[in-house]
Amino acid sequence: MQAKALSTAVFTRVALPLRHERDNVGTIVDATGRGIVVVDMHREMPDDQVSAIADMIVLAVNEHLGFPPLTPQLKAVADA
Repeated sequence: MQAKALSTAVFTRVALPLRHERDNVGTIVDATGRGIVVVDMHREMPDDQVSAIADMIVLAVNEHLGFPPLTPQLKAVADA
């Protein structure tokens, strides 16, 4: 299966773009607010590291599927 077809198949039930919930560090939600991924579910890592990982995941998925960065923080990560 080609990468684009695989991406479409994986995300058919997820409303894009994804975003990182700042009020709940490490939680990545879809456009409807439904939780998709939790980074560091057991809260073992520092919040700044969890935020950086979540931001990179959001950026990678959204950019791969054609969505621009949603926040200045993600734009800074994309431009680095």
